[in-house]
Amino acid sequence: MVSRIFHHVRYWLNKNTEIDDQSLERLRMATHSQKNRRLPLLRRPINDLRFVVFDTETTGFSPQKDALIAIGAVAVTNNEINSGHVFDALINPQRPIPPVVQELTGITDSDVEGASTVYPVLAEFLAFIEGSVLVAHRASFDVAFVNQSLKSIHMAMPNPVIDTLSLSKAIHPHLTDHSLDGLIETYNLPAYPRHTALGDAMMTAHLFTILLHKLRERRTILTLGDLAHIVHQGHL
Repeated sequence: MVSRIFHHVRYWLNKNTEIDDQSLERLRMATHSQKNRRLPLLRRPINDLRFVVFDTETTGFSPQKDALIAIGAVAVTNNEINSGHVFDALINPQRPIPPVVQELTGITDSDVEGASTVYPVLAEFLAFIEGSVLVAHRASFDVAFVNQSLKSIHMAMPNPVIDTLSLSKAIHPHLTDHSLDGLIETYNLPAYPRHTALGDAMMTAHLFTILLHKLRERRTILTLGDLAHIVHQGHL
């Protein structure tokens, strides 16, 4: 069934969002390639992996009703932030951005007027994260928004995901505030523009490197599977 949809010339999806053949093919290739790598990634040593720390900005809190307006990401390899490998894109949501969101994020309707719509941006993003492990703070929120868009074309983001919120709780179970703002203060993280996709991704990347370092001080972490197990069980 899924293969048949790629024979169409053009797709008009929810909210009249258009996806062209090139973007669709790039999305299909990226998701197919990553699916085949998921299990081998779990067996690979942490130091051999490329992590991509990402964040999204949206028009609201509901993946079903709201839309992406920005994606930002930065690569982390060998527990070091690679500031030369970043992804930063605005997305035209094809609807007005609520004033409260404009005030919070600094992203206005005029900012996204000339931006690409969601599918070309997602095609670029999936190419950027290919072969990588995703990292985000409250990852379920960001993953849900990306996957809600991909759901319309029978796809989902196949990369393994590490949630720094869950990782922080596993390492510091007695810490009362595991929010990004709280952890920024706890670890005195470098300042970046807050509530911007790339700014939040950069701060989360710094947080991730700190948490990995602290984790390694307390127990042996060899593979991604080891790390995923700690995040899943919620304690060391």
